[in-house]
Amino acid sequence: MDRNWIYSECEQLAFNRTQDDFFKHLEKFTSAIEFDRFLYTALPSNYRLNTSSVPYVALTTYDQDWMEYYIDHRYDIDDAALQHCLAGNSDPYIWPGSKARLQMTPKQLKVFREANSANLYHGFTYPMHHLPGAMGIYTATYDGKVSTFNRLLKEKWDAINLFSYAFHDAILRNHTSRFGDVHKPNLTPKEKEVLKWLCNGDSYDDISVRLSIGLTTVKKHVIHILEKTGAKNSTHACVLALRWGYL
Repeated sequence: MDRNWIYSECEQLAFNRTQDDFFKHLEKFTSAIEFDRFLYTALPSNYRLNTSSVPYVALTTYDQDWMEYYIDHRYDIDDAALQHCLAGNSDPYIWPGSKARLQMTPKQLKVFREANSANLYHGFTYPMHHLPGAMGIYTATYDGKVSTFNRLLKEKWDAINLFSYAFHDAILRNHTSRFGDVHKPNLTPKEKEVLKWLCNGDSYDDISVRLSIGLTTVKKHVIHILEKTGAKNSTHACVLALRWGYL
C-alpha cells in the first residue's frame, strides 16, 4: 500500500471526535486492507482476567450475539489472543496458525472453535502498549482462504503496523482525561533527522549513508529516540513523530 496514503489516513485521525468517527475510520481502513471484520478495544492499565474490569473503548463489526455470548461465558479468561496481549507481547498473534493451535490449552481451543461458529476463522490480533495508560488491541478477520489471508497479511503488514499505532494514539488523545497524555520530547536535531528518515522507510544502512554517520551511531540515535519518546518500537515512534509535527 502507498506509504503516503497511510500517513494521510493517520493524519486524518486527529479530526476524529466521537466514537462513530473512530468506528467509520477503522471500518474504512479494515476494508482497504481487504479484511472483513474488526474489533478494537482499549483496556485499562490495571485490567486483569478473572475480574469484572471492562474495556474503556470497544469498536467492532463482530456479530452482536457472539459478543454477548463471549462476555456472558467469560471467554476472555481463555482467549489465547487476549492472553498473548496481556502478557506484554508487542508482536501480533496470528490465528489459527498451526503453531498457535499446538500451544493452545483445551479451554483455549474451545473458545477458538466457538469463534469459528461465529464465522471468525482467520485473523490477527495486534497489541499496542502505551506508557501513560491503556493498551490497545486491534483484531481483523478474513473470511476467505487461509492462503489468501497469509498473502494479504504479508502485503499489508506495514500499513497495519503503522495505522494500528496511529489509531490507538488518536484514541488516547481523544480521552486524555482518562488515559493521560504524552508530552513532546526534546529530541536533538540529529535525532529528528534520523527519525524522519526512519519514518520514510529507510534502513539503518540507508540512514548511515544519507547522513554520513556510522551505523553504530544510527543505532544509538534510535535507542535514544525510543527512550525519549517512550515508543515501543520504530513504528510507534513514527506515529508519535507525526503527532508532534516532526514529519
